[in-house]
Amino acid sequence: MDDGLISRNPCRIKGAGKESATERRIATVAQVDALADAIGIRWRLMVYLGAYGPMRPEELAGLRRRDVDADNLVIRVRRAEP
Repeated sequence: MDDGLISRNPCRIKGAGKESATERRIATVAQVDALADAIGIRWRLMVYLGAYGPMRPEELAGLRRRDVDADNLVIRVRRAEP
């Protein structure tokens, strides 16, 4: 369009250049620790991985005990739950 080669831009979408999402609140370290304490030892690691780890919620839900190697600090993502 700027060069005068076409009369109008076919890829133009109304409102596509505007972002209107509201800011999400982020839990503080103290809030994450309080949640981990409240939820109990069985789910504590999932709380910390959800708060600070790079995994998606589906991957967290798919974790099993055999996927966590605490001695070598390794977590294997073998499956993801829908």
